[in-house]
Amino acid sequence: MARIDYYDVADAEDELKLALANRSKLNIFSMLAHAGAAAPMVLDLGQSLSRHSTLDPAQRELVLLRVGHACEAEYELSKHRRAARRAGLSDEKIDAIAAFPEISEIFTDFEQLLIFFTDSVLDETRMPDDLFEAVSKDLDARQLVEVFLLIGFYRMVSRVMTHLDVDIEPLSDFEKYQLALI
Repeated sequence: MARIDYYDVADAEDELKLALANRSKLNIFSMLAHAGAAAPMVLDLGQSLSRHSTLDPAQRELVLLRVGHACEAEYELSKHRRAARRAGLSDEKIDAIAAFPEISEIFTDFEQLLIFFTDSVLDETRMPDDLFEAVSKDLDARQLVEVFLLIGFYRMVSRVMTHLDVDIEPLSDFEKYQLALI
């Protein structure tokens, strides 16, 4: 059960009502609405990073699942496991992301680099040059910046959802939103 009540959209300013109008009725959106004037910008950034990214969708979901595990964010993991399947990640890889690097043989060399990259962004002030250079061989400048933004954004959202104990919706309420991410 959430630690605070979900935002009542009936009480929202017009800009926030507009930002929420075309979105699924997910608890994450109802909780983020408490941010007032910042909420539309946060929601737009998340949508932009999900829908307009030039990253391969499977790579994006690999990063998001790793962030979710690092943050122990069951809400985010519940949503992105399904998106990862739709993006082409096998159940075996989805399950192994949490155990990496102990389980690494099922990931491609680049997927392993991407997981190490994600961990480095989460854990270090500045990643080692050799790791950055290795990932830079396969991602262009836009994609590199998108990965940094994805990691930072989903870490922020995961922390909010976890600390506020946002309730996980039944999958049927989430289906339309997941389809839009791919």
